[in-house]
Amino acid sequence: VNLLYELAYKDNVEKTAITKNIKIDIPGSHSPQDGENEKPFVIPSLREWAGDDGQYTLTDDSTIVVNPEFKDKLESSADITKKDLKDITGKDFNVEFGSPSEGDIYLTLNEEDSTLGKQGYELSIDD
Repeated sequence: VNLLYELAYKDNVEKTAITKNIKIDIPGSHSPQDGENEKPFVIPSLREWAGDDGQYTLTDDSTIVVNPEFKDKLESSADITKKDLKDITGKDFNVEFGSPSEGDIYLTLNEEDSTLGKQGYELSIDD
């Protein structure tokens, strides 16, 4: 993160002085690591990335599954995911509400985790 200060005179706020950029490293939840799953270049950029070993393969049988507890909050996200996947793969994946099976994409919320902020998310790939 780059930080700078703009100082204004108390009796004349239009008269200011600005510092040079000061680089500040803000630690994340994970330590940087090199490996098979390095941080990808995407826009907007990822604030933090912790790649791990393994891979995920989207199949014709994959389904976008939404935790029914959060249907109202996540249904539009599931529809966007479905549209994005169709644009990328040409396949029209189903959206369902319930428990995921192996190979599915599962959308849920952890409303108790305040560390991610309002627009943050965590992507975990496992069985």
